[in-house]
Amino acid sequence: MKFASGSRIELSVLRPKKKPAEGFTLIELMVVVTIIGILAGLAGPGVGAALREMRASNARADVIRILNHARTAPRGTGKAHLLQFDGAADGNRGRLSVYRSDASSCLTTDWAAVIAASNNCDVVTGVNNRCVTRTDFQNFFELSGAYSLQLTEAINPQALFVCYEPAGRMFWSNQANAAGLSSNPPAGANGAFLFTLTTFRGAVGGTPIGVARQILQPYGAAARVRR
Repeated sequence: MKFASGSRIELSVLRPKKKPAEGFTLIELMVVVTIIGILAGLAGPGVGAALREMRASNARADVIRILNHARTAPRGTGKAHLLQFDGAADGNRGRLSVYRSDASSCLTTDWAAVIAASNNCDVVTGVNNRCVTRTDFQNFFELSGAYSLQLTEAINPQALFVCYEPAGRMFWSNQANAAGLSSNPPAGANGAFLFTLTTFRGAVGGTPIGVARQILQPYGAAARVRR
């Protein structure tokens, strides 16, 4: 094939197409962050309420666990166990502790020596083979003053000792160091010990407000939430 003089063929160079930019622009990123902030602000109160309710449920479950552990542990260990409630502990917030004896009898155990050996079930200096468990509403939930456990029956709200033996016998006392243990059900408690666990939610006019749950410890039966 012949071409005219001076003519030329221009070959087009194939160039790759430019890819669109990937990722977010600064404006798009700011919009996304703003939306997330708004949603978090709207969900914040609900999340906080859910966390408080979860802690309250955990508190009730922990109280029931300790009450029932004191009752059932003697069967597996062959040792008498003593449940202590101190309503004046931690600024009247209340505390539950469980001690284990080396003997199977509640009445022959020197509970004053057992309690002293564990330094009142102190979480740092207590002897583990004496102090079985303890709940402390001041430190355990990291919400100082948010919980209060009190014995509502009029036997002595500041002190209560309940002792369990492997054979199933049960004794109680409201005297210091579990002195004067008796097998007779308390007259003022209708055959049960009734605890009130209060979850504080705030204050109105300087008066604390909250939600109270009653935990029943029947004489000779398992603990449960009453309401």
